[in-house]
Amino acid sequence: MKRFILISILAFSTLFAIARSVSLNDGWIFRHTSADNWEPVNLPHSWNGDAYLKKDYCKGKFIYKRQLNLLPSDSVRKFYLRLEGASKSSEVTINGKSAGHHEGGYTESIYNLTPHLSFTSPNSIEIAVDNDRDDIPPVSGDFTFFGGIYRDVWLEDYDPLHFALQPFATSGVKVTPFLEMGLGVINVDLEIANEDKIKRDATVRINLYNPEGQLLETVDKNLKINNGSQRNVTHRFDYILNPKLWSPDSPALYRVETQLIDKKGNIIDRRIVDTGIRTFGFDENGRFILNGEPLKLRGICRHQDMKPLGPALSDEMHRRDMIKEKCNC
Repeated sequence: MKRFILISILAFSTLFAIARSVSLNDGWIFRHTSADNWEPVNLPHSWNGDAYLKKDYCKGKFIYKRQLNLLPSDSVRKFYLRLEGASKSSEVTINGKSAGHHEGGYTESIYNLTPHLSFTSPNSIEIAVDNDRDDIPPVSGDFTFFGGIYRDVWLEDYDPLHFALQPFATSGVKVTPFLEMGLGVINVDLEIANEDKIKRDATVRINLYNPEGQLLETVDKNLKINNGSQRNVTHRFDYILNPKLWSPDSPALYRVETQLIDKKGNIIDRRIVDTGIRTFGFDENGRFILNGEPLKLRGICRHQDMKPLGPALSDEMHRRDMIKEKCNC
């Protein structure tokens, strides 16, 4: 008897300029590299439900696969695949060509799919995941090295000029708050990538909002970025009067909004970072000091798994655990 597997096909159409992110959690098939038959799965997923039953749990390399359909009009965009967590290593291929690999089961990874995509026929995405890698830390421990794509997967598309994503799957925006002589300071560090075939003119607009949502300051920086290059942009918001300090009892957050605007005035990429101004450190007695006052730190040790799912938990499961642990601290 022949076995038929239906591979879900995502039809993707880009009708606007700003960057966006779409879940690719559904419609995968899965097998061990030595097996012939595929099994349908949705993500997050782990193959280590057996770890709750035996010490010698399954380790090895498995393949996840799905199809992706794009339209000819999408060819003006740049497409990236973001893995929030795949343990211990992952390697992505698109239409049989490598898009890159990542070592480390507890950090995000991102892959540029664009050079190998077809915009006129279905694309095949394969992700090889291996939890039998003793060369990747941690190499030992009193916990299970669960295998699988155990967090969400996203397809992201961007204008060729966008905030940089590689090599570390960052947002391209780094925000650093601190106090200086009693005044608030927020440093903003941006990395912008131009994947276009031509030099691009653009404006970076940085908006700073106070914890009440009021706009404090706007800064525009005009740029020319060569094709195939990256550009660093920095700005310092300084001398914020009477800054509201962040603490657990009063979690005041300032908002930094960064916009990348093309020469026609269109916002083509945007990031929002919420950040708290505070001081912290330890005194001579070993006490933790937050904003000049001692604060008792109470920690927990949480294993991010649950029988029989392993670490492939939903967001709601993680949220429920955090609420329980906060109440018990």
